[in-house]
Amino acid sequence: MREEYGFRPIEVQDAPIKVYNQFMASRVEKIETEVMQLSVEELDAFRLWFTEHDFDAWDRQMAADSKAGKLDRLADEAMRDYDAGFTTEL
Repeated sequence: MREEYGFRPIEVQDAPIKVYNQFMASRVEKIETEVMQLSVEELDAFRLWFTEHDFDAWDRQMAADSKAGKLDRLADEAMRDYDAGFTTEL
């Protein structure tokens, strides 16, 4: 009867999330296995690539957060500290 009104057991509702999480864990495990098999030179190249990739992702996230106003509170707090003389020149 509950299904008539759109209610389903939580296990059924969460099934796609569980499948996705298992899929992602499997992908990460495969990547980990591949990385562990890299030579020293390959690991150096991968590390350099991943560092750049990670920095780029961080920059994109910060830009998106800034555009969305998520950093406004922090900027306002910093300006209040500056105006109150709580900052020092670097």
